[in-house]
Amino acid sequence: MPIELVLLTTNGRKADEWRRNFDRYGITVRAVAAEATAETARSLIEAAPAGVRVIAVCREDSDLFVHGTDIRSERHDLELVDHVTTIAAWFMEDGELREAHYRHRAEGFVDRSCGACEEPGGWWDAIFRLRATGKTYSEMRTGAGKQSSRDMAISRFLLDRVYYKSASICRRRRVRRDGRSSSTTTWQRSCARARGWAVQRWRSSGSIGCWRR
Repeated sequence: MPIELVLLTTNGRKADEWRRNFDRYGITVRAVAAEATAETARSLIEAAPAGVRVIAVCREDSDLFVHGTDIRSERHDLELVDHVTTIAAWFMEDGELREAHYRHRAEGFVDRSCGACEEPGGWWDAIFRLRATGKTYSEMRTGAGKQSSRDMAISRFLLDRVYYKSASICRRRRVRRDGRSSSTTTWQRSCARARGWAVQRWRSSGSIGCWRR
């Protein structure tokens, strides 16, 4: 059965970065312009096309904040800042709509040297220099690949909603009626890959948070 995640956004570039994280697991990310509420999430999940399972409806907030605070930065040159990403996710569990939040905070500073400035659309990848790597997101994107606070928060979502939930389903389905173990499915292998990849990124970051309602 095709699996889909609905992202509440009008930002096409943000949606593309989400797709980069989920495509490898066969999960389609569909961007929808709608208000981020529980009622909206319930409607989108219930209105899923026939034969498609919506695993979650998500809304992301990502910005630069004054270091160690919840005050949005004015992005002055050499200002110490944190890139904070918070994901709100709604999903059905045991027949009820539930909500969980995933957050990651990455330290760095604003670097406007050599005339660096925001990119079209207000993106600040070219001026935020990540403390952990010493590189801006733009430099990382042209090198080994961008790994941002957004990616880290998404990796925690994958651990919580894709791997662990799916692994539980796999365990229940593994024993057939004759009592013997069934063969490993493609989805099980995808679960294992998701866990290995997400755990590696999670351990390398150190400041991921998750809480539920």
